[in-house]
Amino acid sequence: MPDGTIRADAEKIASAVSVFRTAGDQAAGVTFPHVTTEVGAALLGGSAIEQALDRACGAAAVFAARSSGRLGGLAEFAAQAHRFLEAQDEDFAALLGAVARR
Repeated sequence: MPDGTIRADAEKIASAVSVFRTAGDQAAGVTFPHVTTEVGAALLGGSAIEQALDRACGAAAVFAARSSGRLGGLAEFAAQAHRFLEAQDEDFAALLGAVARR
């Protein structure tokens, strides 16, 4: 196929798989240890600020976990796209059939 087609980007797609997987793994591990306690102790009226910050950190951790799942899904999509691009014509029908059954 001529350059400029998606097949020409097969190597980029293959390398994206590891980038997405690594980013997803790192996002899953995001935590904010001791942030709320230290802020609460350092400021007057820290209790209210500490509670608000605790909720914000909790929301950020939930967002990171969701992002991790999405990045994992993106990695899986890129991996499947790469498999299709690298498939020989005789393998393509089998791959298409396997995906259609999902």
